[in-house]
Amino acid sequence: MAFDQWLIFVAIWTLAGLPLGPNALNCIAVSARIGFTRSLWSVAGILGAALCHKTAVIFGAATILLANAELFYVLKFCGAAYLIWMGISLWREGGELPQSSERAPASRFQIARRAIVISMSNPKAIFSYLAILSQFISQDIPLAGQLMVLVPTALAITAVVFIGF
Repeated sequence: MAFDQWLIFVAIWTLAGLPLGPNALNCIAVSARIGFTRSLWSVAGILGAALCHKTAVIFGAATILLANAELFYVLKFCGAAYLIWMGISLWREGGELPQSSERAPASRFQIARRAIVISMSNPKAIFSYLAILSQFISQDIPLAGQLMVLVPTALAITAVVFIGF
């Protein structure tokens, strides 16, 4: 992967992670209730779920890429269209933090587990991963090398974004 393509990936992945969603709201709520340090377990849970999402996308993308190149291009187009639709939807709805009377989980395990469940139950997450990652996978370069760059970069950016929340 060329350095300029990697920079574009970093910018897009960062921008895609910034809109408030269930993961961000969970991080904010847990941090407000029990403090920043303990809320980092939410980030660990999100990263665990992200790794699961990316694994599913990687195996699916690799299978599609190997089986049918034309279908892969259709998938890339659909992914781009989905990202545009999601961006417009988020922009139009604005957003307010929901009020919750529920207590934050007490143990590290409960905090991480809750973050995993929230992230895994969010269908937009896997579609986002599929839409973005597929745009940066090239048929001309071995898949493993591309993934060795894209996956750690995406996880690092995800961690920074949610630590920021």
